[in-house]
Amino acid sequence: MVRILILTFLAVVLNQNEGSEKQDNEKSKQKLLKEEITVKIKGKEQKLTFRMSIPELFTKPSSIDKNSKYPIVIVFPPMWLIGDNGGKELYTRYFKGEISKRNYYGVYFDSTPYETDNSSGSLSPLGFGDEVIPVLLEHLTKIKKHFIDTKKVFIAGGSIGGMFTFEAFFSNPDRFIGALILPGTTSSKPTDKLKKKPIYIIIGEKDFPQWRSRNDELANELKNVGADVKYEVLKDQTHRLDLKPKVLLDWMDEVIKKSEKEKSETESSHHKK
Repeated sequence: MVRILILTFLAVVLNQNEGSEKQDNEKSKQKLLKEEITVKIKGKEQKLTFRMSIPELFTKPSSIDKNSKYPIVIVFPPMWLIGDNGGKELYTRYFKGEISKRNYYGVYFDSTPYETDNSSGSLSPLGFGDEVIPVLLEHLTKIKKHFIDTKKVFIAGGSIGGMFTFEAFFSNPDRFIGALILPGTTSSKPTDKLKKKPIYIIIGEKDFPQWRSRNDELANELKNVGADVKYEVLKDQTHRLDLKPKVLLDWMDEVIKKSEKEKSETESSHHKK
């Protein structure tokens, strides 16, 4: 079933918004750092290349507070973008330079390793949640010039990247402060460990019917386990969404503010005791 869906939407998506990748990439003027990590996935070593944008304030050394740390968003690319450009189209199209302007770090992989289960045709994200992300964060936090707050890690992804985002978030939600699905789907069921965890799901009104119905179900399932879910269906939009970066970053900012407020209230109540 998943394999059929993938073949169908690959043909459709590749023809949507022709030329938009070039236009969006030209708009994105921010400097991207290129780095590489080596991870063990299912016992085999793999080298993964990723690109990273840094907070805008870092362009002004006098503005850097070395005692402060900054949030990060990790973006998983759609399957049809796997290759030299990987997640660049998704990253520039959905976030553009807004991540740096809000003083977030941004990371996207040149490709998302996956495998197909020959028995079911389903895709597996090859340990992104449990193997790749911990190695990535450890790598970045060891670099002295970076000041990353590992308690403020967002993950985001579109299409197959959205599927990986769901799986990584569902398997270990405490590793992340929030997740953005742009769009995605999963056969996994949300559990109580997602209680109060922020997740923002966006899907087009004219997306594939199976994805639409499953996302409707997921939104209700997440609410039932107490997740802090925001579900949005965009009118007249298809699988490849037309989003405003400000909307995504505003949500991320609100998640951080709410988290910091809850932390402050918890610390205050402990002091009173």
